[in-house]
Amino acid sequence: MSFDWGEVRREAVQVLADLIRLDTQNPPGNEKAAADYLAAKLAAEGIEPRLFEAAPKRTNVVARLKGNGTAPPLLLSAHLDVSPPRAEAWTHPPFAATEADGYLWGAGATSMKYAAAQALAIMAVLKRTGVALKRDLIFAGVADKVQGGALGAGYLVDSHRDQIQAEFCLTERGGMVMPLLGQSLALVGTATKGFEWLRVRVRGKPGFGREPNPESAFARLVHGLHRFANGRMGFELCGATNACLGEVGAGAGGWGGLVVSLLRSPITAPLALRMMNGEKRRWLEAALYHTAVVTGLSGGDTRLASVVADEAGAVIDGRYLPTLGRERFVSRLEATLGHEAELLSLCGLPPTDFPRRSELMTAIIRGVRGHEPNARVVPFLVPDFTDAAHYVRAGVISYGFFPVRLQEDEAFLSMADAPDERLSVQGFGDGLEILYDVVLEMCGLEPHKSGPVARPAIPAPT
Repeated sequence: MSFDWGEVRREAVQVLADLIRLDTQNPPGNEKAAADYLAAKLAAEGIEPRLFEAAPKRTNVVARLKGNGTAPPLLLSAHLDVSPPRAEAWTHPPFAATEADGYLWGAGATSMKYAAAQALAIMAVLKRTGVALKRDLIFAGVADKVQGGALGAGYLVDSHRDQIQAEFCLTERGGMVMPLLGQSLALVGTATKGFEWLRVRVRGKPGFGREPNPESAFARLVHGLHRFANGRMGFELCGATNACLGEVGAGAGGWGGLVVSLLRSPITAPLALRMMNGEKRRWLEAALYHTAVVTGLSGGDTRLASVVADEAGAVIDGRYLPTLGRERFVSRLEATLGHEAELLSLCGLPPTDFPRRSELMTAIIRGVRGHEPNARVVPFLVPDFTDAAHYVRAGVISYGFFPVRLQEDEAFLSMADAPDERLSVQGFGDGLEILYDVVLEMCGLEPHKSGPVARPAIPAPT
């Protein structure tokens, strides 16, 4: 029977559209709708799903294709929740899954329901073809990542570890296959930033607005916050970013190579960043600096404009590189804000930094080059936290890699959780084929030879 990859791609796009139409914004979550949908799809393929609920409607779905056990499992993990969208800022409604201009638009298109659709498609293809596997292949569709993952990946690691225990994991924020500086790059997230969400409270002298009061709570708070107005909390070149810049610089020449070299020094990095624009500047800045961004302010009574309150507060989203521990990062924030500020941790996860050489990385390189022979596969620091921060507690080596082929200057990282979030239908399908080859390389009983991977025939879906 002839191989109909086009039909598989169309199926996967439909699954992604169906998932986008399920409102799983977190809070409140309600990932149950998406988990139930995926469970039904898996069951229809003859793959037994298991549901694990950390709280009402906060459901995780896990499924497994059995291998012969000669190698430990590979985990494919995708979170099912999305950040709450502001519908008025969208060109197309965020839960309509509108297909227009070659893109599928909607909340979760890139973060990260597309990965759940890719993982489901690969599980289905392998099941239909009956490919013999040396590893178990596990899929986990998890809840609650947007709010830190305690009810999702964290819950599975702490309460159902046997269900997701694996040697390797593929998860979010990587896999972009794109042209850059005259070369083709495929980015693999081998490290992530840690995060600490903090509430800041400052007390001060109360009074009235009719007279200046430099000892007021708001005056003290604003003075402290002003010290990191640009969000940067110190430059550090961590291992993943150093390796990334080295690889990119090796293939770039002329002006591009000069800019890359300037990024590697705390003295010249600000200048190099000013020479850039768009998404690449933003993620490089996040990869080079510890950051702290004010996301909320509180205090006073808006009904009494003349009254100076005795307390003011702020919320800070702090992100720190793998070179700095949580305690040192929080101490740096305390020193910056001043002794008047009290800091209360709301939520946090440590950074991750996984080996950049492994059997999985070799499979990724072979899989990518089977489709893009001249591509440079480059490790990079994910400028965010991912569920890898939970899986590392189970000893799982996790990479950000669910591939998407991008065009020149096409945004991807900055699309996540943003108004008009969208994903190229063609790029999604191209990435699906790359991911299939990587999984087959890792899990297939017979190793593949170098070059394009031969795909088995599969029947068209009924």
